[in-house]
This record gives sequence, C-alpha cells and structure tokens, in this order.
Amino acid sequence: MSEPLALLILGALIGVLSGLLGVGGGLMMIPALMYGLPLMGFAALGVKAATAASAMQAVASGVSSSWAHARRKTVLWGVALPLGAAALGGGYWGGLLSGQLDDRFLKYLLVAVIAIVMTMFGRNKAHHGEQTPLVLSVGDALRLPELPRAALLAVGVGVLSGVLGIGGSLFLIPIMTILLRLPMRNAIGAGSATVLMISAAALLGKWQADILPLREAMLLTVGAFFGGMAGARLTSRVSPIVLKRLMMALMGLALARTLTELLLGI
Repeated sequence: MSEPLALLILGALIGVLSGLLGVGGGLMMIPALMYGLPLMGFAALGVKAATAASAMQAVASGVSSSWAHARRKTVLWGVALPLGAAALGGGYWGGLLSGQLDDRFLKYLLVAVIAIVMTMFGRNKAHHGEQTPLVLSVGDALRLPELPRAALLAVGVGVLSGVLGIGGSLFLIPIMTILLRLPMRNAIGAGSATVLMISAAALLGKWQADILPLREAMLLTVGAFFGGMAGARLTSRVSPIVLKRLMMALMGLALARTLTELLLGI
C-alpha cells in the first residue's frame, strides 16, 4: 500500500465515524495521524503537523455542513456571524501560535480536551422530543440578550480550536443551547457556519506558521469528505449506542497513548 492511499483510507475512516456520529473529526484525526499511520507502516505526523492537517479537514467539513444546514434554513445568521466574527481572531492567533508552542504542551492540551469531550459524551442523555427550529431575522437574533456573553466565550473557543485545529462545535453547541437557549437544530446549523469561519482562520494561521503538510492534509481531507457522506447515509442502520461506545473506546486509546508518551518523556 502506498502512503497516499493510506492517507485517503485513514481520512475516509475518520470521515465515516464522524458522519455516523454527527460530529467533526478533528479530535479523532489528530491521534490517527500521530498513532494510526505507524500502524499502517508509515511515518507518523508530529503533533503540530497533525493539528494543521486537522484544520484543513475542518474547513472542508464546515463548507459541506454549512451548505446543507443553510438549505434546511436552520442557520441563524444573526447568531453565527457575530460568534464567528468574535472567534475569527482567536482562531487565527491560535493557529499562528501553535507553531511556536512546545509539542509536550500541545499533547497535554490534547489530553485535556479529549478528557472533557469523553466526559460530555458519557453524561449525554438521549434527547427526548424535538424542538421546532426557530425562524428569526438577523435583527431579532442580534437582539438576543445573552449574545454578547456568547460572543465572549466564542473568543476562547476560537483560540483553543485554532491551536488544536479542531472546529470547536462540541463547545459552541452547548453555548448556543444553554446560554442562548436555541433549539438543537438551530445550534447545530449556526455552529457549522461558525466552525467554518474559525477553521478557515486557524488554517491560515497554521499555513503562515509553516506547519501545514499540504500534500498529506489534502489527501486526508478528500478521504474524510467522501467518508463523511457515506457515514451520514449509514446513520440509521447502526445503533447509536454502539457508535457512542466505539468513539469512547477510540478516544480512550488515544488518551492512554498520549498520556503514556508524556509520562515516559517520549
């Protein structure tokens, strides 16, 4: 097997899992590049290069998901644009800063985020009922009382997402559903548009920091794009409990491997 084919396959596998679970693949892409490639017989990407490749994948994912949600009219642009604008600078600065950060610090940060996400998934209960999506004009959305606080939190999400090259939807959606009290479908729609803006800024920062492995990132992104479409179509055929356990197991392995490297000083 050639390395380009391996990268396409790895990207497709992450894309399938992301499509099945309905989440971005950045947090799974980074460990896959660091630890999955060696299992396939190829050199691992360093943590900085892995975060940059993940950022490119997040941009592609953001384009496709934003377009799909916009067609369904579930994107509240009066929410997405202010939050995206607030997070834009943080995403760029985080991407640029990541080139200067120590690899061990990035791994500690990755461990912390994986642990937080695993806790969120573990506590997440089945959603009972479905709220009707809101239809708000841009002006009405801009008058939401908690929007300034949400924008302030989005700045922090932008920095974190920029450093790690993840879209940040796992943090943006709780901000929108809990603080802004948006229905889940609106939160996912507005979140996808916000993620696109953050990821594009982060990718620009990482490119300027000269840590983007362009060829590898493009191959992974192509694989993830088609894998994500396949995964979305398979969602109704696979038990959500099985999917959740699979993701928890994979993230647990990534957490254990990264912690082991940190403790051994590798």
